[in-house]
Amino acid sequence: MTNSPNLFLKAIDFFNDDDFFSAHDLFEEIWVESIGDEKLFFQGLVQVSVAYFHLVSKNYVGAKSMLIKSISKLEKFLPEFNGIDTDALVSKMKLTIFEIDKYFNDNSFILTYKNIPKLIISTPLKEN
Repeated sequence: MTNSPNLFLKAIDFFNDDDFFSAHDLFEEIWVESIGDEKLFFQGLVQVSVAYFHLVSKNYVGAKSMLIKSISKLEKFLPEFNGIDTDALVSKMKLTIFEIDKYFNDNSFILTYKNIPKLIISTPLKEN
């Protein structure tokens, strides 16, 4: 990882606490300094943070758009990358898109946000 694992862990904590705006800021800071595959991976994490910020702000169109963009990046890193269980993350993101679509197609469907993913660390992070 091109940045301090501490910054990465703090961004994960923000995301898992549903503070998507702060998570976005830290992931963006890491993304700017990243190179190679990591750059695309962190861009995906920036986008998923923005997507869930939009979702909880009830901007469902923006949320779906950012989820689609993020999935297209994070699917390149399945099933795990940089310690993150990307398989579980992408699965939850796809479920969120399904729920957004259901919300738009069925006026009685209520989005509950119970399927907002948590970033799961599947392997220990390595310090550079």
